[in-house]
Amino acid sequence: KDTITTITLGGRISGSDIAYLRDSLNLKAIDMSQADIVAGPGYYYNDYLTEDNIIGLRIFLGMKAKTIILPESATEIGNYAFYQNKQLSKVVIGKNVKTIGTYVFSGCTALERITIPASVKNIDRQAFKDCPLVCVICEGETPATVGSKAFDSDALPTATLVVPSEEAIAAYKAANVWKNFGNIISYDQYLT
Repeated sequence: KDTITTITLGGRISGSDIAYLRDSLNLKAIDMSQADIVAGPGYYYNDYLTEDNIIGLRIFLGMKAKTIILPESATEIGNYAFYQNKQLSKVVIGKNVKTIGTYVFSGCTALERITIPASVKNIDRQAFKDCPLVCVICEGETPATVGSKAFDSDALPTATLVVPSEEAIAAYKAANVWKNFGNIISYDQYLT
């Protein structure tokens, strides 16, 4: 049970699979990039069932993994998905995610960096509440719509926001919430 610390998954994953990963293994790293979350048998938490291509409500609640790579096929990260996962320091969001729900990463106190794919169009309120983010990399030229207090306001003045181009800097500096980042730079500036 405690000898497996890293796992790479492929194929179809249902609620009972997620529950097993959380409750039966002491995993430090989970790579689900080649897996598909499907509606299926078994609850993953209390009476919650999985839905096709959705990282569901509270799906990783209580999981102790430090690194989680989400499925490329996922289109949404549901509310409270990683809520209070204090060990979580790295999450890779798939390139098809369009929505990051409410309180998704709230209380993930080891999460200091995250990359938000260009596919993300909406980040709900308090998605990153109480996260000590020092760097957010946004791959989209156009800023996603962001809900109130999506990011911890105490961290924003010292946090760096990295965007794709010099042109994108102006768009992010004019956008609600994004404009509150203390330092907004382009990829080129970040890499030098």
